[in-house]
Amino acid sequence: MNSSFSLLLIEPTLTAAAMVAESVGLHLDDCRLNIVSHLEDALSEVEAADIILLNARQAVANNLDGLTALKHLHPAAKIILLQPASDPVPDDALAAALSLADDYVAVSPVGMLALGRRLAEYRAIAGEIPPPETTAPVLSYLLSADSSPLGVQIVGSENRILAWNRVLENKTGLHRADVLGRRLDDLPLAPATRSALQNALRKARRQETPFVVSSLPLVDPQGYTRREKLFVYPVPTANQTEPAVVYMVYVDVTDLADENENLQQWYRQTRVLLEISQTIAENLDLNTALTSVAEQIKFLLNADNCHIYIQEVDATSLQPALSLGPHALNVARMPLAVGKAILSAAAENRVVMLNHTEADLHILCTPLKTPKGNLGLAVVTRAGHHAPFAPREAELLETLSRLTAAAISNATLFAETQRTLKELSIFYEASAAIASSQHPRQMLTTLIRQMSRGLEVQQGFIAGWNQSDQLGHVEVLLLDDDASPDIYQGLENRI
Repeated sequence: MNSSFSLLLIEPTLTAAAMVAESVGLHLDDCRLNIVSHLEDALSEVEAADIILLNARQAVANNLDGLTALKHLHPAAKIILLQPASDPVPDDALAAALSLADDYVAVSPVGMLALGRRLAEYRAIAGEIPPPETTAPVLSYLLSADSSPLGVQIVGSENRILAWNRVLENKTGLHRADVLGRRLDDLPLAPATRSALQNALRKARRQETPFVVSSLPLVDPQGYTRREKLFVYPVPTANQTEPAVVYMVYVDVTDLADENENLQQWYRQTRVLLEISQTIAENLDLNTALTSVAEQIKFLLNADNCHIYIQEVDATSLQPALSLGPHALNVARMPLAVGKAILSAAAENRVVMLNHTEADLHILCTPLKTPKGNLGLAVVTRAGHHAPFAPREAELLETLSRLTAAAISNATLFAETQRTLKELSIFYEASAAIASSQHPRQMLTTLIRQMSRGLEVQQGFIAGWNQSDQLGHVEVLLLDDDASPDIYQGLENRI
């Protein structure tokens, strides 16, 4: 083996070094490749090198001192900088380094193809072997052998299809015999797909660097729209006046996209449930808590209306406690009788889902259940031209209804506790005042005031009864600021 052609690779990253070594092996049969991790190690090399492949980050370090020393040590060598794809060197720093180096390539599949071609050209200049005819031997081999598990196409001048492999035939239902030589603009593709591919081709030829289209819609032969990740690799042609040949590789990510959408939906629902729980914990006011819950129910279920009903003590009717949406005003005026229509089923501890497209209304309702029984009913509606409610949405509403029932229970318990504390306070103050009073009228005045406070009224009186005269008379009188004592004139004659 003739080993006179020598390469020196200076690359600290194992992955990048492997990519370079693979490219060298594909394009050069008889060469010697020395690999070191750091520029300092390369400066100690005494053996001459024809080509030096240098990590661009190391080249621009320390104001180009290391690169200058390397150039002085190997004056006849061609120096090619390896631009990292994940953390590229800024353009200004790269331009400064290129004042000492001869060229640069990106550490990417397309960059490695370009590197292999250049190495072969340098080798050919030395008069050893002719350069390869193809600029992309690996992809070309995969296409000719039709062995790639991925969809691959090549687009040339005028956006004409140069290659279309078997996998892409299965993805699109378009046979290669029907597409080869035709312009991509004329293929029977969905408008969204054609537009995305045209944009990708324009971008590839404008920036001449590889990129990825994260989500490309592609309609399969069954009419189902799948999601593809598109890897775009522009490869410059030998004739610089012609546009780059563009390789496009398709990877089906439909399942990943669906899973990601489900994950996002789960995250959104979890976040809303957390917000509702926090609202219920922080707000003991019934209207505030119900408003927050109803708004989130509308948001999660994409509903037009949300109505919350609370069951009366006698369990014969449901009174509207809160209503949001276009029908809110009408619902607020209309109590519901338990046992009628769909409400009977919901009152029996089961979710009811009715989708009536012809009636222009979809209805979903569920009872507000607690361990002690039902507190009421949650009803959401959606206009008929929207999608019907799905079973998973019924399950979600049932979960939300339990939070709604908890909000009602908490608010009711808090109100009852406040009322009990108020009554105890009134009893205590009245007892203390009566115990300390020496005059009967003073005790009666204290008593009527505390009674009015407990009953939340503004006026009242205490009347006495004379058994012998068979007459009643007002002992004490409590009036608000705007009332006149005249309203009680003649009252004694009526007692």
